Amino acid sequence: MAALRVHLYRYRHPDGAEKDWAYPVRLAPNTFTAFYGRTGAVLRQADTPAIRCRGCDPASEAQARVQEKLAKGYRDLGEFWLAADRRQLT
Repeated sequence: MAALRVHLYRYRHPDGAEKDWAYPVRLAPNTFTAFYGRTGAVLRQADTPAIRCRGCDPASEAQARVQEKLAKGYRDLGEFWLAADRRQLT
């Protein structure tokens, strides 16, 4: 995987630990992909086929998940490049 442009969201726990959640700026038409994990660690990848997305649409799934994350207290950090190693965000 080459570097990928993603929308990044970050949650800060009361103890100071942070975790990230991101999804590609350019969504695939047949799959919703999310990246998640502790800030600074290699982010895990989870793929949801379009047939399992809300409305069978990855864009609708992305918007619904963003609203869920914001409701949980995640902050929108904007767009970043996720390196091929899925660790570096620039």
